[in-house]
Amino acid sequence: MQRRVLEILEEDPGAWASAFLLAEVVYDVKPGADGMRVVTDAQLSAVRRALMGLYKLRKVSRDGYTSDHRTKWTLGDGTTRPSDRSIAREIVCSPSSVSRARRAIRKAQAAS
Repeated sequence: MQRRVLEILEEDPGAWASAFLLAEVVYDVKPGADGMRVVTDAQLSAVRRALMGLYKLRKVSRDGYTSDHRTKWTLGDGTTRPSDRSIAREIVCSPSSVSRARRAIRKAQAAS
């Protein structure tokens, strides 16, 4: 499971994925008649366990949250960095402000 999750994230190193999106790909979930993809709790739990194992090995890292409050996962660089929430607490601002600043920095780095 961990190998498959890493393979998916390595396909596009700058991209992020939620555990739900990874479960859809890992388990090859097809849309039903209504167009919705149904991921079981067991499938989602297995992907989350794999992500936490990879996180402990610093192979993946958390990169904020989606608009529906799912954790974004990206390839890790072997280091850890504080979350947007912990930085926001330290400098007394909102986590979304920290997230916007990080996005702007990444965008500027990609442009140069």
